Amino acid sequence: MDKNYHSFDDQPCLETNTCLGAKLLRLAPINNRQEALLARLEENVTSVPAGTLLLNEGEPVRDLIILNEGWVSCRKQLPDGRMSISQILHPGDIVGFENLAFKQVKNNCLAESNLKVCRFPREHLNNVFNESPRISALMMALGAIEQAIISDRVMISRRNDGEARLALFLLQTLARLRLMNDQIYDQFHCPLRQQQIGDATGLTSVHVSRTLGRLEDRGLLARRGQFIRILDEKKLAELVDFNDRYQQLDFSWLPED
Repeated sequence: MDKNYHSFDDQPCLETNTCLGAKLLRLAPINNRQEALLARLEENVTSVPAGTLLLNEGEPVRDLIILNEGWVSCRKQLPDGRMSISQILHPGDIVGFENLAFKQVKNNCLAESNLKVCRFPREHLNNVFNESPRISALMMALGAIEQAIISDRVMISRRNDGEARLALFLLQTLARLRLMNDQIYDQFHCPLRQQQIGDATGLTSVHVSRTLGRLEDRGLLARRGQFIRILDEKKLAELVDFNDRYQQLDFSWLPED
């Protein structure tokens, strides 16, 4: 591999017995009792090969899935046959969290790489919420952060600007991965093909290829296989007035227990 690129294990959850807890710890302190509550949801870790359908649109909502390793896409086929990807999930995320209030699964969730996951019945969250208001509040805060991230995507999608759409996708992905993995500075391994990136940004695969090439020619990024390296993050962020939604957070209102 090129000396400017390094390989790393995408295992950001080894520091605790709970990958969800590891994510919450990056946002605000939780105590040993609260961590143990979350660990109950992740007692059974299983490996899942790339290409596996984790949740199927229209099925009854039964389980949620905590992602320990790998990438998952949440997608829906449009009436014209095209695919739309609404979310890309990373370690620490809950696959199917958007289904929490519904009877039926809203999107197909597909393993985009080999995964390690923890599947648990939705009802098991009741114990966590009943025993820890702090964890309940942090989960609500995570939902608020996700809403802000999605709002940023909606706003940029109104611009007929492929560079801006792609820049936001890359910066949001880098921010999400950085939150959980201290080894990530300016580069990440992306298992998605250009078609899938297009499905997530509203661009064609040809448009994604050309836009990545233009950003590369401008010295904003570099590619090597499935690695993407951001060479000038400041200028890339200026294209979209990017705000890292995992920064400048205020958790002074959180309950202690």
